[in-house]
Amino acid sequence: MSINANDGGIGSGAERRRYVRLPIKLDALVAIDRRPPIPCTVRDFCVAGIFVAISQQQLRLVRAQTNATLHFGLIVEGIQQNHRLSLTIFRIIGGGFGCGFENADPKVITLLQGLALSLNPQLAAQTPEDLALSQGRFSVKFRGVQKPLDELVKTAAEKMCTDFLLAVDKALFIAARDAGNNLDEGRYLDGQREIQGRAESISIAVPALLCKGVSIINSPLSLVDHKPEAPKVSELSLIDKDVFEEFLTLSQLVSDLEPRFKKPLYEIERRFSELANRPVDERSNPLGTAVVSGVFAEELKNLHSDRIAINVVYRSLRKVLEQNLAVLYKDVNELMVDYDILPIVENAKSSFKRPPGSETVRPNVDGTSAEPSDGERLAPQSAQPSASAYAGYPSVQAAPPPQIPVGGNFHWPNYDPGYASGPPTGGEFTAIGPGA
Repeated sequence: MSINANDGGIGSGAERRRYVRLPIKLDALVAIDRRPPIPCTVRDFCVAGIFVAISQQQLRLVRAQTNATLHFGLIVEGIQQNHRLSLTIFRIIGGGFGCGFENADPKVITLLQGLALSLNPQLAAQTPEDLALSQGRFSVKFRGVQKPLDELVKTAAEKMCTDFLLAVDKALFIAARDAGNNLDEGRYLDGQREIQGRAESISIAVPALLCKGVSIINSPLSLVDHKPEAPKVSELSLIDKDVFEEFLTLSQLVSDLEPRFKKPLYEIERRFSELANRPVDERSNPLGTAVVSGVFAEELKNLHSDRIAINVVYRSLRKVLEQNLAVLYKDVNELMVDYDILPIVENAKSSFKRPPGSETVRPNVDGTSAEPSDGERLAPQSAQPSASAYAGYPSVQAAPPPQIPVGGNFHWPNYDPGYASGPPTGGEFTAIGPGA
């Protein structure tokens, strides 16, 4: 449902900022189309919906426009709560699906926002004084590598912009030429003109933001005023379809790119951590796929073109980023090795310790066990500011998902795990555990 941009609803420019993609990590259970609950991980969040990762085996059974129920736990102000949310699946994306909330309790959405903000401290407002203080803690090696690193990133960003603008212009022209009717031809040509009108802004803003990110060794999107606010009841039922599509499109783009650059990005994160004297992970890495994609998306948001043209725009962006990021990551790692910044990453040991007892083995979404990821070892939860640091949000941490009995049949109405948002409802299920 679209809202007029001038009526103060969620379709307005100010409100659209609430739909910014926030990386999140929340292990949960999801019951899809009235099937038994299965393990999952919530990976992206916005006030309109989430991206849910599940195993490839289970993903083959998922269909768009079906319903699901998410069961998850949160620790709110030190007290564990179990919640559930009703979802509608809109799009199958990479290793999971993008879905919107149905009749969600705004209080639960606010708790998820608090969790997302606590996991993304780079979105906290930064003043020039904060920036100077942050740089004052950097390793002395940063001064030597800053200028060549800045020049490398600036050159690479300018090339990405040039390649993207050429690629999208060509792709939209071909799409218009090959369109089967005048209406679609007009839609592609309108998209081409709109991107051409933004070309100068894209060419200036993207390199500037990426270079700024390198200067603070953090996500440059922290400098963009799009910190989400607590939603109102009426806003949750008035999801602007185009805005939500932006969230899903960006989530899909990041989901496609991240696995391709896992090793070089890990090396960059470790070297940036060495320079910054603090943990740098995939959320705060200023050159991470999510950050670079987000910087481009920031310049592409609120496009007025038809969705079929916007899809061509993002397909072109994906191809350009895939080609250019491979070169950028290789060059950045080689440059930092030349400046003696953690030359051998494999033998480096992080000076950031996880809290006692936190080195636990947990199940993957496919049921297999997994050690804590490299990013988690590097960035312990205790090193992240709590959500209480953000005005209006309680302190929220992720908790294990509610326990579901393994084996046998049971009726949901007779099963009371203590859901704060009410017990699950539905028919008789055969429950399956994480290893099923």
